[in-house]
Amino acid sequence: MNKKIRTSPKSLNEWTLEQNITSELCELFNSSFRFGYPFELLDIFDIQLLNLKNIFSTNRCKTYKLTPIEENKGGGWDTKFQIPPTQKEKRAFFIQFKAGKHSEGNNIPDSKFNTSEKNPNVHVEFTFNDNKGNNQHQTLIDLNLEIEKNFGSKNSVLYGFPRITTLEQFNNLTDKLIFHTTFLTINEIETEAKANSCQLNDKQIHYFRTCYTNENIREVASNTFKMKNNETNKKLLSELIILKMEREFTQLINYIPENLLKKNLYLNLAVYLNILPIKLKEYEFFIQEIDTEIKNFLQNLQEKISEEIKNIFNDDDYLNTNIEFRNSIFNEAFNFFESRQNKLIKFEKLPLPNYTIPIINNIPFEIAIKRNSTTVLIVF
Repeated sequence: MNKKIRTSPKSLNEWTLEQNITSELCELFNSSFRFGYPFELLDIFDIQLLNLKNIFSTNRCKTYKLTPIEENKGGGWDTKFQIPPTQKEKRAFFIQFKAGKHSEGNNIPDSKFNTSEKNPNVHVEFTFNDNKGNNQHQTLIDLNLEIEKNFGSKNSVLYGFPRITTLEQFNNLTDKLIFHTTFLTINEIETEAKANSCQLNDKQIHYFRTCYTNENIREVASNTFKMKNNETNKKLLSELIILKMEREFTQLINYIPENLLKKNLYLNLAVYLNILPIKLKEYEFFIQEIDTEIKNFLQNLQEKISEEIKNIFNDDDYLNTNIEFRNSIFNEAFNFFESRQNKLIKFEKLPLPNYTIPIINNIPFEIAIKRNSTTVLIVF
């Protein structure tokens, strides 16, 4: 009998998407922005003599997974991200990833994607709480409640819904997948479910549907309800990026003048986002000739990524909203550092949304709770 040898999956699966998003988030923290710095601009900022490798070689971002037994006992999450400290405090958050399927529309009453309604009916459909009756969604609710009780954050447990559904899209995407992923906190999805008299922790499969290109056209289906506009993506990614920039700021401020350091961070963030930010169009880096070179370079990056988005998603509106989304992330970081007056200020005193929680050594990795007279372990 001939044995088939596979060198590639036949379809885009959850594990592939999870691996790549995990890799992107780790890469953000595990290297200086300057690691991928454009050669054309190497000489603009005079920091070549710094040994950045030594500065950033410790305290790397780490990711954790549960064994199947641990997950069945009370995990529920796919990946725990442990972020290296800005000063001394490590931080973490949890994501449960799901892979979506393309849908041309449905005939479900009250659905935003009912084919009797106006376009767009084309969308991505995700299932959740679909792990064979283990009530994964309830486990994530329990984990979220314990984290809120122990750490004060109600936003640190999330679903990740990548809006890429085919291997062809995935293979053609050179852009970062996190910019095309919908993140939803357990808290917000539960708040909206309760407001719509919908129970999602009933051991039944439920559905999250979202337009590929307009995330504000979205719903949860069992008893179908439309969800509010999405702010989680911007707030989560802004917090992670500010954490990363804050780490570089605190490690480099003793070597580089503050004004120069901020300019370097802004430029590197623009390169990371592949845009010429609106805030930088009139921003003065150095002399006019260098500023023009910088802005031309960033404009070229934006045009290249815009062409890719247009080819993959074939939607001009999404191109515009995605660039606006990246600009909003840049604005959050820019405003944060422009208003930062004290270089010794501790991160926990900074006014940020709280999607990441501090890691405290004496917190146990699992907590036993009672659910309907049954003891359940919640795994951190």
